[in-house]
Amino acid sequence: MVIGKTARIITKWIDGKWVKEATQVVEETVPKSKALIKPEFRAKLAGSASTTTSPVAREVEHTRLPEGMLPEEMSMVDIRRLFYDRYKAMRYGDKAIIRRATPEQANKFHSAIKSESKGILIDDEVDWIYRKPCTITDRIQSFKVIPKERISMNINAEPELISALDRYIANGEVVINGKVIKTVKPPQAYYKVDTGLDETGSFWSRTDPITMYFREPATAEQLADITQITRRYSCSTPVTFPTGTLKGANWLSHAKEHSPEDLYQLYKRALRIDPKLAEAIEVKVTKSGYGRLAGVDYGVGLPYIERYRFRMSEGQYQAIESVVNDFEKALGKSGFDRIM
Repeated sequence: MVIGKTARIITKWIDGKWVKEATQVVEETVPKSKALIKPEFRAKLAGSASTTTSPVAREVEHTRLPEGMLPEEMSMVDIRRLFYDRYKAMRYGDKAIIRRATPEQANKFHSAIKSESKGILIDDEVDWIYRKPCTITDRIQSFKVIPKERISMNINAEPELISALDRYIANGEVVINGKVIKTVKPPQAYYKVDTGLDETGSFWSRTDPITMYFREPATAEQLADITQITRRYSCSTPVTFPTGTLKGANWLSHAKEHSPEDLYQLYKRALRIDPKLAEAIEVKVTKSGYGRLAGVDYGVGLPYIERYRFRMSEGQYQAIESVVNDFEKALGKSGFDRIM
């Protein structure tokens, strides 16, 4: 179906430079839609695109997102849905259920994450249990201290793991198969466990049901310790974060924990790329329950996201950042555009 026309610039190489020769107007036959393009159409679209025009002409054509959409045709609502789709793919991958346990095993694991332990304090946040050393007295969800880094873990429901992680953050004990193989300086770290342990709960389907947070950058030795401690409890499905998978330990992902200022700078970057993109981020942060920390007040009269500084989960941040990166790539000016 013909839905519009596209101007293509025809160029010729003359005296060592590209010179505009003519502008060709062609009918646009690719279906335009503000809805996200379905996977089956995406493959068809990719096939048709490979048979058109010369490399020079393609340099000035629209570039699509990996899902197949033209960014300039997307509404703010479409972009927010894309944030969600990428986050969901990152957190849950392609499988509905990643790990299983008998009801008895699940009950034992649930009891382990809720039970007090020597040298450990507990913050029960309903959806998550935070387990922290007694040296960390502030409530984690007050966000008075923003962690520097994290390790996301794709782990099975094994009560023994909780004991091993507790002993590591409280006493620096590296416990393998129930035995202490060495003792190190305890990291400035705590961890959280997804409490969705009923039959259809989120613990069974997400690729990061346990996450450890570091208030100081994790050292190579600490990363090696966590790898050793968790190896026997690891799930075969890799963590699906875009970056940070540890070499030789695909059940672990190590990444920087982005700060409220990082999120604000990402918003400002999006604003330079496409106002709709920036608006989608602002709405996501301020109206979807992901703005967990209001930081420094920068003054009355500014847009909400500019007046304060917010924090969101690392998964949400990476999903949004991936969309911003692809928008920038798709809408960026090529060298040929600047010449013309």
